[in-house]
Amino acid sequence: MKINFTRQSAKRLLLTAAMVLTVGRLDAADLQLFGTNLPPVSFHGFVSQGFLATSRYNYLANDTKDGSFQFTEAGLNASMNPFPRTRITAQGFLYDVGEAGKYQPFLDYASVEYTFSDYIGLRGGRIRKPGGIYNHIQDVDLARTFVLLPQGIYDARWRDFSTSVDGGEMFGNLPLSRAGGLAYEAYAGLVNIDTDSGLASFINNMLPGGKVTSFDQIPEAGFQLWWNTPVSGLRFGAAFGYAFNFDYNFTIPTGVPPNPSATPFHAASSFPLQQYSAEYLWHNWTFQAEYYNVQISQDTTS
Repeated sequence: MKINFTRQSAKRLLLTAAMVLTVGRLDAADLQLFGTNLPPVSFHGFVSQGFLATSRYNYLANDTKDGSFQFTEAGLNASMNPFPRTRITAQGFLYDVGEAGKYQPFLDYASVEYTFSDYIGLRGGRIRKPGGIYNHIQDVDLARTFVLLPQGIYDARWRDFSTSVDGGEMFGNLPLSRAGGLAYEAYAGLVNIDTDSGLASFINNMLPGGKVTSFDQIPEAGFQLWWNTPVSGLRFGAAFGYAFNFDYNFTIPTGVPPNPSATPFHAASSFPLQQYSAEYLWHNWTFQAEYYNVQISQDTTS
């Protein structure tokens, strides 16, 4: 028997499972039916549908002045602790925000981590990229109370570039006695971007009739520090990263109808990223401020 598993069927499966397993749990006894002695696996899923409406200009989607339902998110994740200090977790995700996402399911993250002590731990796989207050939980609907995060820093259309990296990470917490504590994360890996992503749409809009045809894998490395001050609820963070080869190929039409043609080009750049954050939690109030900066210089060849 042959089974065809297309992107459309994957989309339906993810949406259905996320709605059914909004908060569920599979016990170890159920897994023993398959002849295993694995510990329990926890499943969580979510589906959210938003409506975008603006009065003066289109925002995120193309027709928000008339109202748009192009603001959908759905995720299904699973996690387990097979051994002491060991955690395995993964999430499938799909979204539709304007021209980005288009309900195409993808692997958001999938990692294995081992914590040696409070001072050091290791994580590998498709890991969440540390950056600011919300980047590591940008696709975890229950972990944030906002409908929209600040789009100048956490652009919902650029998730494949900003949220995950295929590689490894070292993390831990260092006590500073009366000065509080220091949490650190250092990572390195490859970023993979699709030609139908939100970032590709952004580049296409800057090209006069052009289209991105492929992205190279982007090597990236960086780290983040959080200083948890002695003042209860007050912390400061700094994140730094460097994308070594942000290279992609694109074409621009050069022919005249009815015999159109397109000239291929290659764009290459490397750029640093930096982000500074501050957060203060006081009773029922949350005060936050962040600054994000990226400087891109690009060379183009035909």
